[in-house]
Amino acid sequence: MAIPQIVAESQISIFKFYKNGVIHEAILVNNQILRLAGVFEIDDKQTALKFAYKLCREYPTLVTPSPFIYRVWVDVRCQEKFAVGMPLPALSDDVVSQLEGAGSPETPVET
Repeated sequence: MAIPQIVAESQISIFKFYKNGVIHEAILVNNQILRLAGVFEIDDKQTALKFAYKLCREYPTLVTPSPFIYRVWVDVRCQEKFAVGMPLPALSDDVVSQLEGAGSPETPVET
């Protein structure tokens, strides 16, 4: 049976990445990218660990305890949606077409 790793939060570096209109938090551990799957209050240790054990059945999972919260991280290939990302507002079609055309040889960029 797989068990989630537990690493002190002070031992990791968090970075952000963008995917499907959402900014996610992630970490790099042992050459694997793990994204944030859940944040739990310090009094909710059992819930955090149960959540981590559920995820680690299929994906590498890590728990980072800090003095105030537990964070659960899961392999970035996990397709489950978690309510911890920061959704960005949808861009208008005008803005998208401007971004897509910016810098291409066919479309001059206004300065």
